[in-house]
Amino acid sequence: MQTLVISYFSDVDGKTYYSDHAKRFLSECNNFGIPHEVSQLPSQGNYQRNCLIKPKFIYSKLMEYRRPLIWLDIDTYILKEPVAFDGLSNMGINIGVSASDPKNLVSIKASPLWFNYTTETLQFVRDWI
Repeated sequence: MQTLVISYFSDVDGKTYYSDHAKRFLSECNNFGIPHEVSQLPSQGNYQRNCLIKPKFIYSKLMEYRRPLIWLDIDTYILKEPVAFDGLSNMGINIGVSASDPKNLVSIKASPLWFNYTTETLQFVRDWI
């Protein structure tokens, strides 16, 4: 697999929900041989604030690795290697998202999010920040 999977986690309210999922997530990545970068970040105080750092994290990983990335929420279950994303960069695609209805992108899901390493993608993520 060519695309790097990225995620982060931050526990809130003294609970270990996200760190527990991180252990499973990392195990699944290792079992499938998926290249990954997972970080434990300090909590910003609550779930919403922890989510708001996602675009900065994605941007920092794009700049660090300079290659296509897939963001997966840490509580995602990985059932197989997500190789379908690998061909997107060769097709000239900048960003890939998932939606409940592929004909209507009104409700884009928070995960997975695929980002090519392009000037256009970097500008999009900077605007998102």
